[in-house]
This record gives sequence, C-alpha cells and structure tokens, in this order.
Amino acid sequence: MKTAQDTKRLPEAYLTGRRGEQAAKAYLEARGYTILAANYHAGHKEIDLIAQADNRLVFVEVKTRAANCLVLPQDAVHRLKQHRLRRAANTYILRTKNPLEARFDIICVQKTDDGRVEVTDHIVDAFHHA
Repeated sequence: MKTAQDTKRLPEAYLTGRRGEQAAKAYLEARGYTILAANYHAGHKEIDLIAQADNRLVFVEVKTRAANCLVLPQDAVHRLKQHRLRRAANTYILRTKNPLEARFDIICVQKTDDGRVEVTDHIVDAFHHA
C-alpha cells in the first residue's frame, strides 16, 4: 500500500498523467461508457483505458499536457505507439475472447496553470485513417 510519503517521491509528470487518466475515465463514464480496465498491461505495453460503448470495445490512449506545451497531445501518439497499442489490444481481445468490434480513441487532457486537469478533446476512432 502506498503511503503519502511514497506519493511525494513519484515524478510530477507521472502524477499528472494519472490525474489525466482519472479525468478521462470520469469523462467517459459521464457519457455512458462502461470502463472494463484501466492501465491494462500486455507485456511491456500498456493501454490507459479499455471501455465499452454502443456494442464497441474502445481502447483509449490518454495524453495529458501542460497548457503551454508545444506538442499537441494527439501528436504524441505516433505510428510506433499506435502499433504497440494495437498489439496490446489484440492481446486483450484474445485473453478475454471479447467478440465486439474495436476502435482506438485518444483523449486529450490539459493541465491548467492552477494545477487542475480537464479533458479538452476526445478523438473518436483516431487510428482509422492512420
């Protein structure tokens, strides 16, 4: 079990990323998505959130950035990252025998100057044309 002291030792970027994932999870749940898994690991690959909506399996990559960051969150999901996410998703589908059609979404979260995190964009079927 992590103590308050352990949390203080974690890098700020890690903590911000986790807060972004929590914001994305709440965002999806508020829109009727059912969260099936969070931080799903398949070997060294990780999927931030796995959800179900409208008879679809949705693999979600959450990207959290500071307000003044020069790189857009969605631009950080490059082809190699997409390839790794697809492989991890295939592992999930095989392990769970989930028959639903799948898609990949990106949720962009921004950390405000006062430290809050908020969802700024939800890119549905983000890898469809990649």
